[in-house]
Amino acid sequence: MNPIRASLLVASCLILCPAAFAASEGFHLEAEAGVVLSTGNADSQSFNFKQQSTYGFDVNLFKFFGKFLSTSASGVETARSWNLGARYERSLASNFSLFAGQALESDIFSGVIQRYNTDAGGKYFFVKEEAFDWSAEAGYRLSVENRYAGQVSQNYLRFYSEANRAWTKTFTTRLSVEYLPNLTQNTDYQLNGELSGNAAISELFAIKVGYLLKYRNVPVAPATRTTDTQLTTALVAKL
Repeated sequence: MNPIRASLLVASCLILCPAAFAASEGFHLEAEAGVVLSTGNADSQSFNFKQQSTYGFDVNLFKFFGKFLSTSASGVETARSWNLGARYERSLASNFSLFAGQALESDIFSGVIQRYNTDAGGKYFFVKEEAFDWSAEAGYRLSVENRYAGQVSQNYLRFYSEANRAWTKTFTTRLSVEYLPNLTQNTDYQLNGELSGNAAISELFAIKVGYLLKYRNVPVAPATRTTDTQLTTALVAKL
């Protein structure tokens, strides 16, 4: 399938399908899309789509998320990754909840054809205010990776922290850090971090600039580098 058509198909699934439920009580949707096309002396294409939808009632919260990234230059693909997943949270107190989740992801240029992540743990809010919130998560992850050399199952501890700050009515920032020590192979730890800023241009749309860093101490062959980074600009819609 043509890369452009494939990207548009995935974008439709990530953005339009959850929107069908967005008008229902308890549903919230956040979707973003970024596209860069260059022609002439240098031909390149870059597509970035991401969505997260939630549905909550009583003390229960369901989350559904997806992401797709594709980049090519002069007809040669240079990056492709995606993920899909769901998560359930149950609140036990105003600032504490338990969660369980399942996700499927792929990053072939980092050596991972598919990765299945099963998560369970707890989430605690240190601060939970309208203009600022700060939370942390701790739990366990079972990760099953299909690599070019075969399948590998590994056990991780997972520590995650996220802070969101509304500086003005139209500008917000988000910072997240994730640390994954490997219980199966102690040298293969992972560290991920993301910093982003959103500037609202209307009640519905905003411009987002984000920087993502992914570090893996032991790269998966044929990948040789320990660090991957992404700098993205996208249009965000919230319902």
